[in-house]
Amino acid sequence: MESGETLVANVTTDPGLVINDVMPVAVSELTTTVVESTTPEPRVADTPVVIRETTTVATRTVEAIADVPVAVGIISENEILKTAPLSFDDLILTEPNVDTLGGPRYLGEQITIRGEGGNAVTVRIDDARQNFVSGHTGQRFFVEPDFLREVEILRGAGSFLYGSGSAGAVAGEGIEILLGGSTRDGDNITLPDGVELANSAIERESTMAKVVLTPNNEHRFEFTLMDYDSLDQGAANPQGGVSTTNDFVGRKIDYQQFTANYLYRPIDNDLVDINATLYYNQTDQLRSYNGAFIASNAGRTNRHSLDVFGIDFSNRSEVQIGNREHEIVFGIDFFTESQDGQESRDTFFIPGSPGNASGRPDADADHLAFYLTDEFDITEKLTFFTGLRFDTYDTRQTAGG
Repeated sequence: MESGETLVANVTTDPGLVINDVMPVAVSELTTTVVESTTPEPRVADTPVVIRETTTVATRTVEAIADVPVAVGIISENEILKTAPLSFDDLILTEPNVDTLGGPRYLGEQITIRGEGGNAVTVRIDDARQNFVSGHTGQRFFVEPDFLREVEILRGAGSFLYGSGSAGAVAGEGIEILLGGSTRDGDNITLPDGVELANSAIERESTMAKVVLTPNNEHRFEFTLMDYDSLDQGAANPQGGVSTTNDFVGRKIDYQQFTANYLYRPIDNDLVDINATLYYNQTDQLRSYNGAFIASNAGRTNRHSLDVFGIDFSNRSEVQIGNREHEIVFGIDFFTESQDGQESRDTFFIPGSPGNASGRPDADADHLAFYLTDEFDITEKLTFFTGLRFDTYDTRQTAGG
């Protein structure tokens, strides 16, 4: 079982400047014989107004990007609308030190940050971990990009708040109030040189329902349901073309997620600012071979399923210690995973027996973490940010050998 660690990354927009232009005005002074035109000195432009993007991921507090002590960026809703992305790769084309590897086929894309990928990158959607990482299947971005309101990307270590991954984290937030669906039925991708990339077509269907309840200024509840289904036909390893060593398969991915989030921010209480999330997601991948190039693959199927249940709780406090104001965040991060693998071909252990899929044994894992951070200003231009984190985990194979 592979479980991702947290990486949050945000793409920022350029600061916008608003300058009031002043047009010279001709002033005429009439005398008995001469009309003299004069032009007053241009007025100095107003002070530029800088639009400050804010992040909630870098320190789990709402802060301007310029004020956080780590490299963080935001892909805004406007940028998503202008980009009209077909996949996550389309969103991060201009983001420094963030890339996708594995070729342009959607299910072969694997995110990397500062050259690291896999478990060094944690992906969260509405603060729910996306832990499905499996070779030859596509990884963790089982959400229609049109449903994203914002993406935050943290480049570099986020070990205090998100785990021991050294690369960063990616977080996407869904639209607040939504009931909608999306269907994509695309042909093969055409490369920049005009050549059609074989076996790169994909069909996707996505639905999302989100309800936000705000009974008063102190409480906020959010409930989200997501469903994602994709179907493609191509090579067993989607990063390459169909060949005598990379047989033809039909690949089906089913993904569902439920998320419940609660915010509690009492008025006139600097010690309590609670953010709690309960989530469950299930990813199921089925690959069906037809034996086009390898006779022993005829009729072969294998399945990989991963269920993730998690609870994430954090509280932010503003505390005056001496002559400095400290922003303290305390949190608990717990998630449990259950993996199931099935394989039909007898060369991969025992066909049809539980837990005997190659590389995908039946297994469970539990992960529990506590973290504490402290942030305060030493001077107007110098901020001190530190923290502690304790992680404990247990993994066990429940069937197979």
